[in-house]
Amino acid sequence: MRKVNFDDVRLWDDYETGELWLMLRVCKDYRRAAREFAEKAKEIAGKVFTAALSVFRQRRSGAANRYMWELCRKIGNRMNKGDVEVYREHILLQNIFKRIEINADAAETFKTSWAMHGVGWLCETEDYAPQEGFVTLRAYYGSSTYNTKQMSRLIDTLIQDCEALDLQTRPQAELDAMLSYWEAEAA
Repeated sequence: MRKVNFDDVRLWDDYETGELWLMLRVCKDYRRAAREFAEKAKEIAGKVFTAALSVFRQRRSGAANRYMWELCRKIGNRMNKGDVEVYREHILLQNIFKRIEINADAAETFKTSWAMHGVGWLCETEDYAPQEGFVTLRAYYGSSTYNTKQMSRLIDTLIQDCEALDLQTRPQAELDAMLSYWEAEAA
């Protein structure tokens, strides 16, 4: 599957044929891939293709992710906790979750399958469910889904804990560079 980023879109109604065309203005770095796909599509004319269109979301850099885990380890070592436990505590602090009302009998199965996405995919049962026989869950997303702003906030909360424990962290300029690299990687 090829991904091609675009920054503008237009529709063209062909009134003669009744067809609707979708035109995309391809970003500079993706022009070659778009041309290669167009040529291949011509070669196998008559086939139906699928395109999944969505708003581009910046991915975080490996450096920011490694730093996040470095901070979790430092805090964990000082507090006699595992880095995963520290990570999970901070995932909960971010409050990035989806509220789900589910049949009480299916809740444990859902929690198990949700957790299979990764170590930060947590699920809590709320005290109140409006419908009898149902429970309300908070399904927290792991940081693998976070955008730049969310990841920055996660790292900031870890840095605050490090500072409270008198643990050394990297200078703010280095953190800013990591996060800007994250944005540049996605462009």
